[in-house]
Amino acid sequence: MTLSCRNTNEALHGHGKNATKAFLNTPTAILPPYKPAERLEDEPVIPAPDIFQKKNDSGSDPATRLPSISECAIHLELLETFLVLRERIIRSTDIDMSMEIAPKRETKTGVKSDTLTLKDSTLGARRREKWPKFVEFAVARFLEWRANLIRKHTQPPVRTDTTKPFDGPLPPLDVLMVWHAFLLNPLLFNHTCRRERLYVVEFPWQAIHARINNHDWSFTSHHEDDHTFSPLFDVFSMWREDFTSTCKPSLASFSIASLPSQETLFPLNASSQIRRHADTLRNIEDKTLALALRDAVLRQTTFVDKMNAHLWIRSPALEGTLRRAVDRYTKFLHLLKRKAPPIGEDGSNRTIVPGPIIVPTLDIDLVWHTHQCSAYRYVKSTNVLVGRFINHDDNLEKPALTDGSLASRRLFRLHFGEEYRKCGCWDCEALLSELEDQAAAAARGEGGEIDMVAVAARVERTVQYHRVVEAARRKGARLPVLGE
Repeated sequence: MTLSCRNTNEALHGHGKNATKAFLNTPTAILPPYKPAERLEDEPVIPAPDIFQKKNDSGSDPATRLPSISECAIHLELLETFLVLRERIIRSTDIDMSMEIAPKRETKTGVKSDTLTLKDSTLGARRREKWPKFVEFAVARFLEWRANLIRKHTQPPVRTDTTKPFDGPLPPLDVLMVWHAFLLNPLLFNHTCRRERLYVVEFPWQAIHARINNHDWSFTSHHEDDHTFSPLFDVFSMWREDFTSTCKPSLASFSIASLPSQETLFPLNASSQIRRHADTLRNIEDKTLALALRDAVLRQTTFVDKMNAHLWIRSPALEGTLRRAVDRYTKFLHLLKRKAPPIGEDGSNRTIVPGPIIVPTLDIDLVWHTHQCSAYRYVKSTNVLVGRFINHDDNLEKPALTDGSLASRRLFRLHFGEEYRKCGCWDCEALLSELEDQAAAAARGEGGEIDMVAVAARVERTVQYHRVVEAARRKGARLPVLGE
């Protein structure tokens, strides 16, 4: 962007950070010129509902089209639900008891016989250990759900030039999370599921959106009343209290890689739910795949946290950010096409190309992830657009990523005359969207010379309002509207 320079960016970001801190640190989240909405129906709806209904215009062939703005927006919603689920597990004191996690406080006595109880500095790390355990059970449940699909669709899917809609009820969120992570490892997914229905179905974005409450990022699945897939959080929470005998096996004893015998772990009065979930974990046939899926979910934690830090889903420039991201992803694929020779669509016979890899920026990575979530379409479209299957390796070492980022920036500027790295903050994205709107109006012969002072003031007001709304939401206050 020609109007961008280091000094203006630093000033813009500094102002944005200070404004955010001020809104969050005030006793009340809402200050003039805003006031709390008097009725719930008067509250602003952010993001706007129409962002989830945008039609895709990237191509007429459904098998090769790129992700739409709506799919990317729903993906951002889904990532927020994953974050909320993880935080809920980590904060749960009931699951602390199930895994026998308790504070280990140490008392010190001073020279005057005064005592001081020290805070347990290890408690936070030990509570975070609950998440990998939860993910292992989620993997077992996903594999059971996948096996049910295979039994339901006994015939291999017919290879056609189009994908198939997902026609079943949505699985619970933990199962959906593992399916999502599996798809983001396309080489593993293709090798494992190539002859299954999962390979050709479209990821059910609209069905997922319908199940997400985007005020608090809660998720409701069709399986809430199905004991086969009862909420895993509830199973974890009741683990200890469901045993009435003195033998109360800790949840920490259970793992994909190592599982004690059933006789050792379970008294006869253990509930059927706990027995069933333990048996699901015990009966995993392909433990190598299960461990790979566990690791895939855990690796996604970093990306989920980055998306939450940017919080594009609440940004005033959400549509512009995603539209630009899809455009930049198209250019990213163009760079990949120029970088390496064709290989088989299953990833075999890979030719090693010297030099650094092409590393996506966060916005490009979001669209890339969204693309991979429809496996058959991803394979078809990358073969058409790039000439080969593109694997997604989310386990690269930092030196390779650093070298690749520098090379990617140079190549992007060389081929497209644009800056590759992006800030992605609300201020920068809102300014970009406003300037694009002004340029489009000028191209249509509407308006005169762009008034940059007016543009800056308009962007500042818009971004500030969205920050006030988000601060109120986090404080549990009624969302603000403009005062009289």
